[in-house]
Amino acid sequence: MIDRMHRIEIVGPKGRILPVMDAIQEHGVLHLEPIPLSEYGEKQFLHRFRLSENQAQEHDTIQELVDILEEAIGFIPESELPHRESSEVYHDLYRTWEAQGIGTLSVAARSTHAKIRSLVRRRRNILDDMHALDVYEDMVAALSPLVESEELPQTYQFIGIVLEAKNRKIRTLFEQELNKITNGEYRYVEAPASHRRISALVGVHERHLPELRHLILENGIGQMSLPRHLRDRPFEDAIAQMEQDLKAPRKKLASLEEQAQRFYREKAAELLALLDVCRDRHARFHAISSIVVTEYTFIIWGWVPDQHFLSLRQMLARITENTAVV
Repeated sequence: MIDRMHRIEIVGPKGRILPVMDAIQEHGVLHLEPIPLSEYGEKQFLHRFRLSENQAQEHDTIQELVDILEEAIGFIPESELPHRESSEVYHDLYRTWEAQGIGTLSVAARSTHAKIRSLVRRRRNILDDMHALDVYEDMVAALSPLVESEELPQTYQFIGIVLEAKNRKIRTLFEQELNKITNGEYRYVEAPASHRRISALVGVHERHLPELRHLILENGIGQMSLPRHLRDRPFEDAIAQMEQDLKAPRKKLASLEEQAQRFYREKAAELLALLDVCRDRHARFHAISSIVVTEYTFIIWGWVPDQHFLSLRQMLARITENTAVV
């Protein structure tokens, strides 16, 4: 069923504009309609209501708070946000924030936003670290078993290489050349890796290292490069350290996710209530732009459902002490 609507005009003393707008917004039944100045003839006689300097500053601040709070809430999982209609905690918090001044709202919004941005930034940094280490994950998975199962001479320098599993002939020729340039003084161990490849460890005395590198380069063989900070360490130590390096960011991420989830659970209702209070105040400023005034009077147009007309008129009479006409 469609409610019958009344088109109404409210005229009252100019000094009552803000309390009237607050009451109309709280009542929530009047749909405002902008008033074209030409309806009243002379523009000098009638003009848009202008915010004072303090009101304009508050309007700008509220707009900024709405923006940063919407950004902050955008990072909170949907499952952590309360339902406005059914959450008593949300309604209690809304009433608490509604009674606060712009300064208190600003401090609360900015501090909570900063905390969420910090959580997001830290998560992004950890993921960047994990992404940077991804390139070494296959290497560690392939070489760790070789390091653990083989005795690697401390006097040898080891290089990790990747070979195609199907190309047995190339691997045989490589080892033959390796035997030739080192006079048999080398270690070569291999194990299956992902994507039908073979991971191998090649160890030689330091004096043969340049020849080994040239052999690898000449045959177009892929080389596993250790992170810069591990290149001067024994190969076994470097692999062990890389395993730890790969585990550390995952532990950090799990801890941070738990911390973020706890924070969101504790703050979601408060943040949502704070946002809605700021949105409602911003809506009031926006609604004021539809009001016109004379030197002493304000004029408001709007539409109200038939069933709410009487209660709206009574509310306005009470707010304006019977000085407004509907």
